[in-house]
Amino acid sequence: MFFNDTTSPFVPLYRQRTFGDKFSDTLTFLRGQWRPLLTLMVYFILPLCMVLSVLLPDVVNIDSQSEGPDTTSFLCMVLGSLLGTTMLSAIVFALLRQYFYAPEKLQAPTLRSLWPDVRYCLWRGVLLMLMLCAVGLLGVGLYFTLSAILVSDPALLIIFIIFSFPAIFCLLLPLGLSAARTMLTDEGVLHSMLAGYRLGYKTMIGVAAIVMTFSLLGSCISGLCSLPMTVCFIAKAIAFGSNETSFVETPLFALIQYLSGVLYFFTQFACSSLALVALAFQYGHAADKLEGVGATYDIANFENL
Repeated sequence: MFFNDTTSPFVPLYRQRTFGDKFSDTLTFLRGQWRPLLTLMVYFILPLCMVLSVLLPDVVNIDSQSEGPDTTSFLCMVLGSLLGTTMLSAIVFALLRQYFYAPEKLQAPTLRSLWPDVRYCLWRGVLLMLMLCAVGLLGVGLYFTLSAILVSDPALLIIFIIFSFPAIFCLLLPLGLSAARTMLTDEGVLHSMLAGYRLGYKTMIGVAAIVMTFSLLGSCISGLCSLPMTVCFIAKAIAFGSNETSFVETPLFALIQYLSGVLYFFTQFACSSLALVALAFQYGHAADKLEGVGATYDIANFENL
């Protein structure tokens, strides 16, 4: 059984909010549900962080005799990061599903009671990831095709490259609400992805504010927790540069570097969960504002009572 704070006030999903309301509701949810969230992350995310930390020295290879990062380790780390992001999204949104739709289960949550929602969100998250990868490959192909066409005109090519980055950012930003709608509703994955994207596009300023605020907050926290790992790599670089590698080649240093890597990756995922929760409340705001879901949901709950 996970210990839970049942004194924290309940925050509804579908409600129009100001930016301050989204921020405070996110913190209210995390204050009440941080124990089951942290426990689920220890079960599902920590083992992956331990694997990624093993690969980290091969990716950031400071050995003076190396020719650069190991390609296989780099690809494995990219795949591991995608898997971790999908798993983290499933954990966060599974907890959100029970919080919004079955709050009585969170009075005494267990892994068994949360697992059906984790499995549901994980499956839908994998399908969403595959769809987005397919769309992304088409987008990359289109980008390089246009670049090849414009290569004969350097000035036009430079303008295209400069304006393509903010355009890509604006296209990717609404995808956060696609993930929220896909995992918080029972609609078809394709329909929920498109509907969530439409909501994200129409409330892009709010999505951007949420993403930048919690990304900045997460960067500050993860930056502090990455200091031990950074110190290890700096010490290793200095040692190889001065040919005094007696300490950095000891098992003790390898253990310190490994544990600092685990801390770094786990903190990165933990900080990402803040943005996921905030995006869920942004989705609830957008759905109520543009589709009137809040009133419909309240009427359905009243009829069920």
